[in-house]
Amino acid sequence: MRRLAVAILVATLLPLLIESPALAAAGDLDATFGSSGTVTTSVGSGDDVLVAVTVQPSDQAIVAVGYTATGSGDDWLIMRYNPNGTLDATFGSGGIVTTSFGSGTDHAHAVAIDANGKIVVAGYSDNITSHDFSIARYTSSGALDGTFGSGGTTTTSLGTGDDEINGMAIDANGKIVVAGQTVVSLKNEFALARYTTSGSLDTTFGSSGSVKTDVGAGSDAANAVAIQGNGKIVAAGRSNNGTDRDFALVRYTTDGSIDTSYGTGGIQTTAIGPADDEIQAIALDGSGDVVAAGYSDSGVDLDFALARYDTSGSLDGTFGSGGTTTTNIGHNDTAYGVAIQGDGMIVVSGTAGSSYFGVARYTTGGVLDGGFGTGGVVYTQISPFGNNGFGTALQADGSIVVVGDAYGTRYDAAAARYLVAPPVPYYQPDGAIRLGKGKYVGDNAYNTTAAKQTVTAKALRGSKKTFTVRVENDGNSTDTFTVKGKGAQTGFAVKYFQGTTDVTSSVVAGTFTTSSIASGGSITLKLVITVKKTAKVGVTRSWLVSATSVTDATKKDAVKAKVRVKG
Repeated sequence: MRRLAVAILVATLLPLLIESPALAAAGDLDATFGSSGTVTTSVGSGDDVLVAVTVQPSDQAIVAVGYTATGSGDDWLIMRYNPNGTLDATFGSGGIVTTSFGSGTDHAHAVAIDANGKIVVAGYSDNITSHDFSIARYTSSGALDGTFGSGGTTTTSLGTGDDEINGMAIDANGKIVVAGQTVVSLKNEFALARYTTSGSLDTTFGSSGSVKTDVGAGSDAANAVAIQGNGKIVAAGRSNNGTDRDFALVRYTTDGSIDTSYGTGGIQTTAIGPADDEIQAIALDGSGDVVAAGYSDSGVDLDFALARYDTSGSLDGTFGSGGTTTTNIGHNDTAYGVAIQGDGMIVVSGTAGSSYFGVARYTTGGVLDGGFGTGGVVYTQISPFGNNGFGTALQADGSIVVVGDAYGTRYDAAAARYLVAPPVPYYQPDGAIRLGKGKYVGDNAYNTTAAKQTVTAKALRGSKKTFTVRVENDGNSTDTFTVKGKGAQTGFAVKYFQGTTDVTSSVVAGTFTTSSIASGGSITLKLVITVKKTAKVGVTRSWLVSATSVTDATKKDAVKAKVRVKG
């Protein structure tokens, strides 16, 4: 994906910035995500920008990548959000990972989750004289995976000029296919490479692992790549016909050869408007057709542009007008992300009106979906000074996640989530525990065994240890929870308090029910453990405290306090 320069301020306000209706509807910001549907994060002292996003299948956590300015250059930025929009504290440092390949400028442009749950990120790094293809693989905790490449990263120089990865896909064998651009004879060409699961160039692909393709008379670049069901690889971006840019797609066989059965000699180009047209993202629909999204210059300004191509590379005449459609949202609109819903609806995200997150939804026929937002389009102004929407991804429930940036005194990383329908009520207690005034453990971790949600204390005989148990409502609807905790054990006395009220008997019996807790709200209980003088030195005892949704008893969470008797 390529980031185009955009204006921070616009002179024309978008006409459709209206207040949300009282009832949630498709296209509304999801109020349960972040702060009323959006999240911004300042990472460093300079600009922080997210350009691509994916969703972890295992837990629906959101992984977004881009770059953060360091003063001497830019470093890769990887962020992981919990499904509710909070940063995942179990990832990197407070949910954030940065990776520097050197003293120059490094940008991450693409992200994917492999079959083992590891996070693969691709983009470019600066080798002082030029840019190189760069890939890194991270563990689920955000650490570089030492089994990949050299210490978790790999770089590839394809020539003497700049080489940049803009798109990435992982094939059925776990191999990593990347697409971007390289300089050949003073102009850019499509460039692809394939890497093994260990991070080495796959020498069975192209020429020693890479392929270069001269598409048009001028400079070309691949901004996206997808792998079809038969293993064939479609790279998409732009070609220069000598006058202006066109949509361009090239299909390759599994060994990296151009598939001459596709388009014309393996290549398909499409001129949509009278000036520049460029693909920024592609997705495959249920039939294996390629849906391409980007921009078209109408001669006045840029518009969202879409095209659909069948498996032979021909424009699908049943889509839009002869296979393409454009949407004039505001002033200078560019689509950077595209995703296909389970019902075939097409979700496109990008920058609208030069300064807003823009999301549009189209029917399978390429027509704006009037049931989404206002006339099929949604605008989001996170900051009044400028916003850019880039990558998009869909969560399992269909929720639309868009990442980008929001401008204050500088660009901050930004994310937003939109509803595809009125939210289905979801009930989830979230337990956390701390010792005394220490740090809470267990926030946004959900299990009934208290894994990673346990606090341990050492205590003298005759002393007390006080733990605080917090039960937060992480569901999207008001709920009440039943709290059950273990009682006295040999050598130990136990009391539970809500405020100053002793609720020990009801908690131990499992009959204690909280008051009604709004989404995001919480209550706390004090767990006071007294170590009797008769307790044996060296003995460790534990107290599991669980919370269960009254509305949905399948939703539970637990924390654990452990006390070890010392002499």
